[in-house]
Amino acid sequence: FKELRTEGKLAPRTIHHVYGTLRTLFRDARVEELVDTSPCVLTKAQLGKNEDKDPEWRAGALFTREELEALISRDDIPWDRRVLYALQGVAGLRHGEAAGLRWRHLDVKARPLGRLLVAHSYDKAGTKTQRSRVVPAHVTLAAMLAEWKLRGWVELMGRVPEADDLIVPSREGAIRSRHHSRNKLIDDLARLSLRHRRGHDLRRTFITLARVDGARKDILEAVTHGPR
Repeated sequence: FKELRTEGKLAPRTIHHVYGTLRTLFRDARVEELVDTSPCVLTKAQLGKNEDKDPEWRAGALFTREELEALISRDDIPWDRRVLYALQGVAGLRHGEAAGLRWRHLDVKARPLGRLLVAHSYDKAGTKTQRSRVVPAHVTLAAMLAEWKLRGWVELMGRVPEADDLIVPSREGAIRSRHHSRNKLIDDLARLSLRHRRGHDLRRTFITLARVDGARKDILEAVTHGPR
């Protein structure tokens, strides 16, 4: 980690994320009685501050309303990815939550809006916060999902979707990986002549636009993080 800091290639926050992964690895190894002790005893004094490499970057890590509309509506963006971007940018889902969403999790009969049950991340039970939550299906998202289920999904997979099928599977019918989706987002941003941002910034954009449009903070938090 001293070498990582000295090289200066990784952002300070990334180094902390790497260390957190290593610490989790050794914690799990101790639980499984594969090792007796963990070498992960470093503190901020050795790791440095947990901060962004560019202090101005985070403030600009958002999409405008017009950019989000382009990502979910432009015909030159593949249909399946438009739906994935809508689940992140119009429902505020994390990538793993959107990737693990199945048709049985969509309730189109709920009123006044349809709703999504977010209870999984990728193929694992439970979300990042281990709190399931119900997310309203914005009318734009609901319309997209209805058309996707009726035509787009069938064209992609060659059959009618069933309740246990993923809403946005990969072309092979598996759960979409975060790495693959990241690369495709980079391609799509270039296709639209938009500057680089991350998939997670779609979720951050949803929160920001909702707040700008007058959403109550406590209700919005229940939608994006689950009820306390």
